[in-house]
Amino acid sequence: MVVAEFLFIAFVVGIMTKTWLGFLGAFLGLYALHRFTRLSALLSFVLSLYWGLLGFHLGASVGGVVAGAVLAVTVFVVALGVHRAGFPAVTPQESTIDDVSPADVAADPRLSPYRAQPSHSIQGEIIDAEYRVVS
Repeated sequence: MVVAEFLFIAFVVGIMTKTWLGFLGAFLGLYALHRFTRLSALLSFVLSLYWGLLGFHLGASVGGVVAGAVLAVTVFVVALGVHRAGFPAVTPQESTIDDVSPADVAADPRLSPYRAQPSHSIQGEIIDAEYRVVS
């Protein structure tokens, strides 16, 4: 979803600059910001603000200023959720068994001190399952 938005923005930039380099530079720049930097949180906020602005203009043209404000807030919140889900630096990372310290294991009897290991079937296929000893 986010990459499609980047393609659309790059398409508009390419049309405005009338060059393929404008399209390619905008797309690669947005994708690099999205994928490889901590600035992706700022980028997601700015893109969500822009979607909110578009929602305001749409609502104001259809139902007046109040409808524009309601639609702007709604579209901003939805866009922020979509961008938060699509940006790797913005989404919170889940903790794994590697993040658990021995003190945490001692404090919580439900955690196992052993590393999770994959299960293998008789034919040798690997099943992506983890097992833990639970008391």
